[in-house]
Amino acid sequence: MVVVTDARYDVTVDGRDFACRVALLIALGTGQAEAAPDRDEQPAAEAPAVSPEPDATAPVEREGRLEGEAGRDLGNALLYIPRNTLDYLFRGTQAAANLVATEQLVPRYRRLLGIPDGAQLFVFPTFFAETGRPLSAGLRLFSSSRHVTTQQRFGFGGRNDVVIESELLFKVTGPVPMAISLEGFYELASTRTFRGVGITPSIDRRNEFRGAAGIGRYRERRVRYLASFGVRASNAIEVFLSTSVQRRLIRDPVDPEDDALTRVFDDDSLSGLDPLQPWRVYSEVAARIDTRATRGRPVPGVLVEAYGGASRSFEPEPLTFLRLGWRVQGFVPVYRKTNIISPRLVVDRIVRLDDLPVPFYEVPGQPDFRGRDNRRDDLSLVAGIDYAWRLVDFLNARTFIDFATVAPGISDFTFEQIKQIRYAVGAGLDVFSTDATLASLLVSTSPDGARLLFSLGGRDGFGDRQTRE
Repeated sequence: MVVVTDARYDVTVDGRDFACRVALLIALGTGQAEAAPDRDEQPAAEAPAVSPEPDATAPVEREGRLEGEAGRDLGNALLYIPRNTLDYLFRGTQAAANLVATEQLVPRYRRLLGIPDGAQLFVFPTFFAETGRPLSAGLRLFSSSRHVTTQQRFGFGGRNDVVIESELLFKVTGPVPMAISLEGFYELASTRTFRGVGITPSIDRRNEFRGAAGIGRYRERRVRYLASFGVRASNAIEVFLSTSVQRRLIRDPVDPEDDALTRVFDDDSLSGLDPLQPWRVYSEVAARIDTRATRGRPVPGVLVEAYGGASRSFEPEPLTFLRLGWRVQGFVPVYRKTNIISPRLVVDRIVRLDDLPVPFYEVPGQPDFRGRDNRRDDLSLVAGIDYAWRLVDFLNARTFIDFATVAPGISDFTFEQIKQIRYAVGAGLDVFSTDATLASLLVSTSPDGARLLFSLGGRDGFGDRQTRE
């Protein structure tokens, strides 16, 4: 998001000071006139020296080049297209913000939502592209005042790929800042995939395939209402309490083929396919310690996050389970403060209660793994290491390697399980502000194939954890 303000310069002149300056200049001018010699007595000025014509046959001397300039020229050439693309992107965002700020949309929108006149209103584009998923483009509308912030997002990738999101945030300032958030979320997704549970689903006996093992496709409709309360105990410590009510409906693709979910898996082996899926209530507490000076740009620090939550649903199919997890990530400067090496470990766990079934889509996945075709199981571990360095003030590059595995539980991590650990190697570019990542481009490769991901205007990695799910 780019915010442009008009700069105005005011010049104030004190009348007495101005009069004194004029009098002083007149006096100095008069004295110089009296002391100046007569025009006739002044010596004749010497004719200016004329430079000789350059000799065309003389060798041309070129300015010397400093060490490292060849590498800088190469870098400028490689970054020519990304740099100009970002420049036009920012100019377009600025134009959109200026248009909304000057048109009648502003007062109408403020009256509709009761936003104070001093609030600021902005609109910027969103775009999401990922290998194996439809493109999605849209807008995010954001309004902020001292105590209230609202945002609305609309994304469209086709008739069966729609995202609508609305959030109202109340902020309480003081020695201990607090925030209360109310959110509504609606999503239609035409392309979701499920390959079964386990690190190697094709040989895991918990999966019941109708024929040969494969990847099932399905579409999903998701509705969620979320309320959360956050407290910032210090600049580095945040605590969140959140409760959501949501419902998901699963269907085969609009154009069902042999890879449709119900043709790949036995219906009775998958929980969550009932067309009368119940509403599910999920409550969670999460805590975060983040010692970095800024949240957007790469800087030294440590990030530690832990969460725990419980889910409960009602008839016709009661579901009860617990969620637990934590994340540890370090940001260590190398050579200079803008070059950061970042190791991390992410653990997610689901605990089944009373032997009740858990929908297949609630089994932990691996969104932190940047390879293709994530796995699902009751326990997920993702480890990785990034090396990021700043190219310009708003752009940094990164290289990374990720490792991931899943298992039914800790006791199931045998040597054979360890041999099946998956990996992904890749690189990317991040456009950032002080507090958030504005856009990301990521390319990775793994044994499952290559993956390309581009995101513009998406959510950053902060706020309550349920919002980031």
